[in-house]
Amino acid sequence: MEITMRRLQKYFAKRKIKKFIILMSRTLAKDYGRSSEYTEGQVKTALKKLGYAKEFEEIAITIFCNEEMAKAFGVDEALIRKYRGYLLEPDTNISYGGHSGGSGGDGFGGGDAGGGGD
Repeated sequence: MEITMRRLQKYFAKRKIKKFIILMSRTLAKDYGRSSEYTEGQVKTALKKLGYAKEFEEIAITIFCNEEMAKAFGVDEALIRKYRGYLLEPDTNISYGGHSGGSGGDGFGGGDAGGGGD
C-alpha cells in the first residue's frame, strides 16, 4: 500500500511540473518569442502573470534561463539536470530550443493560461 501511495504522489508531482513547464513555455513564447533561454526578468514576469508563487522561481529560472543564471540563483548541477530533464520527456511535448508545449489548463496554484473558460 505504501509503495502505491509513493508512486501516486510521484506521478502527480511530475504531472504538476510538466503542466507548469507547458504553461510557462506558452506564456514566454507568446510574450517574448520562442527562444532557447529567457532573462530572469522575463521568467519572473511570466510567473507573476500566471499567478505562481515565488517558490517556483528556482525551477523556472533553472529551466528557462541560461545555466549561469541558474547557478547564480544557487541551483546546483544535480537540480539543473533534474529540472531540465523534464523538458526531454516525450509526453511534455517541449523541446528546450523551442519552448513549445502541449495542451493548456489552469496550472497548479496558478491562474488560467488560456483556452475558453470563465
